[in-house]
Amino acid sequence: QFGVQVINALMTDMSPDETVMRAMNKINAAKRDREAALDRAEADKILAVKGAEAEAEAKHLSGIGTAKMRQAITDGFRGSIESMKESCGLEPHDVVHMMMVTHYLDVLKEFAQSGRATMVVP
Repeated sequence: QFGVQVINALMTDMSPDETVMRAMNKINAAKRDREAALDRAEADKILAVKGAEAEAEAKHLSGIGTAKMRQAITDGFRGSIESMKESCGLEPHDVVHMMMVTHYLDVLKEFAQSGRATMVVP
């Protein structure tokens, strides 16, 4: 037996063919693009959910505010009716009628003063 027997060889500079390198780079770029698209989609989803939650909370708070305003109006009407009943002796339905006429006249006055409003009178 003659010749050389190689047991180990240290390779320090491996460079595959250029087409193989381009293919590997494309694969890695596609993986990064896919991960970036998933991250963007997840961020968009979170923004949409948080926006919907904020809108729901705003509507809830608006509803509470409207309910409190209506309660205050009701309390004011009740006080006015009781006061008119005690001071003038008017019945509640007469007081309500008077308040409605007064409110109607106030609205007509506001329309007349604005100069831009259009009103249809039945």
